[in-house]
Amino acid sequence: MTGFQKGDYIFSFEGKPVYLRLTLGALAEICARLNVENIAELSTRIRMAKKPDIAIIFSALSRPAHADYFDFFAINLSKAMPALADIFEINFAPLSAGGPL
Repeated sequence: MTGFQKGDYIFSFEGKPVYLRLTLGALAEICARLNVENIAELSTRIRMAKKPDIAIIFSALSRPAHADYFDFFAINLSKAMPALADIFEINFAPLSAGGPL
């Protein structure tokens, strides 16, 4: 695992800390696996997501920071959805505010 980086989000999954990192590669993987073509479609898909979609997203977000695989199909949606919103906000808020990255 690489060290903590700005924009990382630490999510507790099955009692273990999981670093979620939104990279361009993770974003591309998410879009490809969910068959969406842009951020607007992804946003809509996330709002209507079922557990398998969220598991795909969390798998892609954890891959840049972890060598091991996590089976996110057992994820608790009531904990996952706020974390997912936070990681996108952390990474996209500087762009929407017009501030430096």
